[in-house]
Amino acid sequence: MLRAVSLSMAVAGVALAQTAEQKIAGAEHLKPSGKFEAPVADRPHFDAPQQSLGLKPAGEHAFTLGRVWLHTQSRMIRYVVSAEVVDSNLEYAMTHSTGKVHETLFSTDVLPAQLHYAAMLIGVQKGDPVEVRLRWKVFEEDHACSLEELIAVDGKEAQERLSGWLYTGEVSRAGFLNAHAEKSLIALINDPSALINRAGNATVPQDDIYSYSTKLPLPKPGMPVQVELHFREPDGGE
Repeated sequence: MLRAVSLSMAVAGVALAQTAEQKIAGAEHLKPSGKFEAPVADRPHFDAPQQSLGLKPAGEHAFTLGRVWLHTQSRMIRYVVSAEVVDSNLEYAMTHSTGKVHETLFSTDVLPAQLHYAAMLIGVQKGDPVEVRLRWKVFEEDHACSLEELIAVDGKEAQERLSGWLYTGEVSRAGFLNAHAEKSLIALINDPSALINRAGNATVPQDDIYSYSTKLPLPKPGMPVQVELHFREPDGGE
């Protein structure tokens, strides 16, 4: 019953999304994250009125929200990213394609607002744990792994240091989704404006250096990588 109420409220929120998106031009109400301190006038923003969130049914318990697919019963969100050219240290695992792509491993054309409303639809709350899984092909060979397996920390395998991921999507007091302005999806550094942060980010050493682990071969830049976000049931069950 509670899930049904949450679903109805989320659908209502999506219906109002267009009006909310048209306020993105007022991003001066948002506080920029991390070390990016661009003046308000120089902060790029989405051409929101041209990009509808577009909620549509896609089968039993399934919906599409623009380029995002979600399943309310299994509490899973799916979308596509592409690998970036990694020639420096990483601060993000995923950003929007017009975000900080020089500091990220993957980028996507999926709007942060679409991912956030998809999370609302399946009842995700701030602080909920999330598992991030990836699937892709290289020379017709299938690969699949957790996001942690592709990240090295100070030259060590990240799964030794990372304890998972938390959903941290945050809406400012003015009603704006911070991640939609900053265009950051999954952060490695401590970035409260990103939709997802590594668990314990506020307490881990902030001088950690992140890089791509060559453990698995990534596809060429621009080739698709499927992302799956798996959220546990609120009571801790699968």
